[in-house]
Amino acid sequence: MTTKIIYLVQHGEAYPKELNPDRPLTPEGKMTTRKMGEFIKNKGIQVETFWHSLKLRAKETAEILREALDLLSTPIIEYEELEPEISPKKILKEIKKTEYSNIMIVGHLPHLSKLSGLLLLKDETLEIISFEKAGIVCIEWKEEIGGILKWMITPSLIFGKRTDTG
Repeated sequence: MTTKIIYLVQHGEAYPKELNPDRPLTPEGKMTTRKMGEFIKNKGIQVETFWHSLKLRAKETAEILREALDLLSTPIIEYEELEPEISPKKILKEIKKTEYSNIMIVGHLPHLSKLSGLLLLKDETLEIISFEKAGIVCIEWKEEIGGILKWMITPSLIFGKRTDTG
């Protein structure tokens, strides 16, 4: 039975579409993402690949985490299957077929909520995780039996303030 460790990360805080249609991370979003990466750096986290959606804010979040974890040679891969409104079953197919066992996935709501339901309960309609921007969820997943939540950290837990979840 193959075990995969999947880290689900909601992108950091981004500019509103009205201010910048590309929606890059704000300075606060970059700082919080970096601090989250630094927090988990010495906790035995292993990441073999970073996956992100096509959106700039997800790419920037993945790049900042890769740098904060000192994993600059670790591949970053862009997946259309991680777009906010795409069925999580599509990225699950990629998870099943990849040779990587430790995957950090950076994406968006509602996709991450649905993917966590699919990984943990085999049901994407059960959105059981309350994500926070730059928060990290660790799931130990086995295709045959599903997943278990190993841990979850959020900026509000680490830094004492809740970031917008939208």
